[in-house]
Amino acid sequence: WELETKLEGLERHLYGFRRSFEYISDYVGIYGLKVWQEEFSRIVNFSVEQECNAYLKKKVNPWQSRYQSKAVPIPVHPPLDANAATFIGRLVREILALTDAQACTYLDASSGWFDASGREALGIRTASLLHRSLGTAGVRGLDSTLSFMIVSQLQSFARAHAAGVREHKGAFEELASELGAPSTLAANAPRVYAAAVQKTAKLWQGVLQVAGRVGQAQLLRRHLASELNFTCRLDSPHLSCALEVVSDSLTGDVQRHYQHPEERPYPSEASGLLRDIAPYLDTMGLTSPILKIYITTEPLECVATALFLFTISTLGKYRFDARLQVLVPLDRRECPDSTPLTVGVVTLLKQFHSADTARFLQLHCQRVRCLVVALGKDKKAGGGKELPPEVANVLVFLGEFCRYSNLDRRAVTAHLPPYVLDKFPL
Repeated sequence: WELETKLEGLERHLYGFRRSFEYISDYVGIYGLKVWQEEFSRIVNFSVEQECNAYLKKKVNPWQSRYQSKAVPIPVHPPLDANAATFIGRLVREILALTDAQACTYLDASSGWFDASGREALGIRTASLLHRSLGTAGVRGLDSTLSFMIVSQLQSFARAHAAGVREHKGAFEELASELGAPSTLAANAPRVYAAAVQKTAKLWQGVLQVAGRVGQAQLLRRHLASELNFTCRLDSPHLSCALEVVSDSLTGDVQRHYQHPEERPYPSEASGLLRDIAPYLDTMGLTSPILKIYITTEPLECVATALFLFTISTLGKYRFDARLQVLVPLDRRECPDSTPLTVGVVTLLKQFHSADTARFLQLHCQRVRCLVVALGKDKKAGGGKELPPEVANVLVFLGEFCRYSNLDRRAVTAHLPPYVLDKFPL
């Protein structure tokens, strides 16, 4: 509530300044609103650039910025704390604190984060208030800052994974040999999975932090893009429709090129159309942050197997809440909210070849089949009348994974027998 109160005050102040520019323009014969928008965008972009210096090897000093001007210089104020250099950084960290995955639950059906008491911490109303107070330039600045944070986390994951695989390569190779082909059932599967998780246990705390932070930032980016897109459709319907048509046309050209590379050429890069239209699509929110590729890296060895072991070691710490229709952690101190975790895993896999995602899903489906077969052989469990919690959690996770990664659910159902899905449909 304190953030919303401050944003409402900021909205009133900036609205007053903007109206003053519009009034003056009538007397001096200039485009006051255009001047206001250009200068405010320049200030926001300058603040974003300075804030993102923390994630860059080559820093951009204030006097080197392309947004700085000798005629109308932007003043550089000393930072108020050690965690943020500008107001954009302080606002981003305040939003991240409000939506902390250790304290809040994200409900996609309600498009918001809710605390333990059920009160909405951040939702559609707050996103709309951010847009009204900071304008489109301010919301884009928040989005850009979150993007830099995501890139930083993904790069740290790539470095940590490369070092972890070198240290535990034997455990990954042993698991692959014991499991065999994804279409088979491993002998004594529960023991095999438990041993692999135990051998690599010290790797997963770092992955848990990265996945939770990346997923939280991605959900916030998705929320901001939705607000921009909704407002654009209302305020500029013709521009919105035109950009959607151009985007769909270019996407179709690219897809047809990869389907028939000899017959369909790739859209010409010399024209610069793909490069020029991207800022417009980002500004109107016609993007899918979760599906984007943020970093380029060499293929990482065993990345699918590593993320598979990470998820099965983590999902056991959750339970399915039938009322909320999400997985909730058994202990908030150990695990973050499940939705940011799922989105974080989706984002991590999107940075690598699609074969890694397919391998990740195959490993999960193979484990589900092994556990169901083991349950059916266990007479004490009643012949498998009910799915055990570890299987139910995996099926819920796979359903959410397919939804956020925009995958057809046949990618999962093709590897699972119908009677498993009849008991717990995706």
